[in-house]
Amino acid sequence: VDVSGLTPLVSGMICLLFAILTGGVDYPWRHAIILTLLGAGVVLLLAFTGIEAMFATQPLVPLRFFVHRNVAASLLAVLFLGMVIFTYMYGMPFYYIIVHNDSAAQAGIKLIPLLLGMALASILGSICVSKTGRYRLVVWTGCTVAIVGVALSTRLTPSSAAIEPLGYLFLIGLGCGFCIQPLLAAAQTAVDEAAVAQVTACYGFFQNIGAAVNMAIVFGLLNTSHHNVVFQFLHHASAKMNALATKVDSDILWALMHGKLAQSFNDGLHLVFILACVLMGTATLCTFGLQRVPTKQNVQK
Repeated sequence: VDVSGLTPLVSGMICLLFAILTGGVDYPWRHAIILTLLGAGVVLLLAFTGIEAMFATQPLVPLRFFVHRNVAASLLAVLFLGMVIFTYMYGMPFYYIIVHNDSAAQAGIKLIPLLLGMALASILGSICVSKTGRYRLVVWTGCTVAIVGVALSTRLTPSSAAIEPLGYLFLIGLGCGFCIQPLLAAAQTAVDEAAVAQVTACYGFFQNIGAAVNMAIVFGLLNTSHHNVVFQFLHHASAKMNALATKVDSDILWALMHGKLAQSFNDGLHLVFILACVLMGTATLCTFGLQRVPTKQNVQK
């Protein structure tokens, strides 16, 4: 185990994630604690890179892989794809619960189109790559479909029909599913057989890192936009109740609050979906770095 590399990596990620989650909510973004955490996170991640490059005998992320153009393009693309996928995996249940007043079980069921699209596209994409070896075409098709789905998701409002986001989620899942397996095939094909396992592990590592970082960003944006509206409303409602000197039933208070909560949460989610558009566009740009390399099945044929 590469303890010398793992320590600065974990410490740096904790600093960055904590700063992103608490910035703008518990502390202002210019607060000394937030700035210190951000700076420490960057320094620790740079230290991790240096240790992996010069000292690690069994590095977590072998930097020699980035010499291969297809490996570098695939790892960077899946980093941003992980961000996009988990934006909707974790953001949409809150949309259903807060905006549409669904239960947690109902919100989970409504994620099925996203997962179904990913599963179908992953199978179809793998078949296409194994039969033709043209993984770039499959990846670019998936990126196009995903961009359409992500762009459409920015149209969601509190008055949107509950069925509307289901189609968007299916498109996003379909597009991302077409990308995940072919990108892995592109990375594996670019290295020797002995390094395939390491490349596969790095691929999953980058996807999970993207998911973790983006979860912090998503919840940071939602907390920042939601925090001020909720406290302003509660202060206003409390003043009115004190003036009336009456008790208000909790159901009535929730009915009064729900409209404000739904609108403020939707506004925050709109920013999150715009960010997802940028991330999906960045992932697409990374895929343009892929080179045409025959898969091992085609070489044998």
